[in-house]
Amino acid sequence: MLYNICSIYFPYCLKKHNDGWVILNREYVPVGLYTAKDMDYDGWEYPLKFTRKQLDALNGGTSAATLESVYLYSDGTNPRKGKQYMKSYLQKLEILMLKEPIIITKAPYSYPWE
Repeated sequence: MLYNICSIYFPYCLKKHNDGWVILNREYVPVGLYTAKDMDYDGWEYPLKFTRKQLDALNGGTSAATLESVYLYSDGTNPRKGKQYMKSYLQKLEILMLKEPIIITKAPYSYPWE
């Protein structure tokens, strides 16, 4: 059970799905969602694309080429446990937000004019 906003609205890990990645919170559901149900990602048609360089950086500099999940932190390096862990986590968030663009392969909704 989650007890704080960070656990729901901030990324915990990236999970490989089809030809891209889904960003999950501590409940292993997409960021911003809170549910006790297991999620089925097969209906998801809009995974995010990341460069190899981004994935390796998010994985602490280690190759993420063969991984199914990339964790931004662990229980031992939870950003709420200390400034050094928060700094590391914020650097990873910077990669997600400011570096090379993240490309959404298909919008999660359609516009009325499409």
